[in-house]
Amino acid sequence: MNLQPSISDSFGQARPAGRPPLKKVRCLLPIWGYAYVKKFLEVALPTWLADGNLPAVSRMVPTKFVLLTGREDEIYLRAHPAFKRLSAVCDTEIHFVDHLITGNNYSTTITLAYAEGIRATQDEMLNTCFLLLVSDYIVADGSFRTVVERVQAGRDGILVGNFQVVEEEALPWLTQLQQANPEILQLKSRSLMNWALSHLHPATVANTINYPLIHNDHTNRLFWRVDNQTLIGRFYLMHMIAIRPETKDFL
Repeated sequence: MNLQPSISDSFGQARPAGRPPLKKVRCLLPIWGYAYVKKFLEVALPTWLADGNLPAVSRMVPTKFVLLTGREDEIYLRAHPAFKRLSAVCDTEIHFVDHLITGNNYSTTITLAYAEGIRATQDEMLNTCFLLLVSDYIVADGSFRTVVERVQAGRDGILVGNFQVVEEEALPWLTQLQQANPEILQLKSRSLMNWALSHLHPATVANTINYPLIHNDHTNRLFWRVDNQTLIGRFYLMHMIAIRPETKDFL
């Protein structure tokens, strides 16, 4: 399970007057397989439906949510109450990517699915902000709104850092919160961070410089644990959560 506790600075320079106003947002989510779809709908999506996330984005600019999935997952997706709640917030679309799903090479499938989803917009591509989403990301309330606000201000792309937590240990807290409201989880960023720092995944711990017992020889991120409430991260590989293309001709 991953979480995005904050939003980083975007790459490049803001050019508020350099491009036409943003016209659309298209959320792209590659996801397939019953277990992954079920977990997304029941765990991650409720945090995305917090008022400062997808609902806020849909109020700011016309928004479409595109699920890039397999044909065998469509019936379950459409029948699930969480999908219906998502459809009430913004337009939804199911785009089949069976031709891209090959064995365990998930990263390649996800990358190609993103590209296919972007190209599908054709002439609207340059006026669209694409949110490139990952199904196991737990996000704080207001995160998606912040991303789109920065794109509206002229940024061409937004990068975020993330780290992993141990799902089996961390999930009971989310489950307890969902008992009060199973449909929407509005998580404050500090509460989310406090929860995450108490359940760090071994892969995250192994990338922590001042933890003496174990280290990862091959890493794309480094951490420094300041105290029980603070973790400093240095990311060499960051997630492109949003992009507004400058050209329709890309590889």
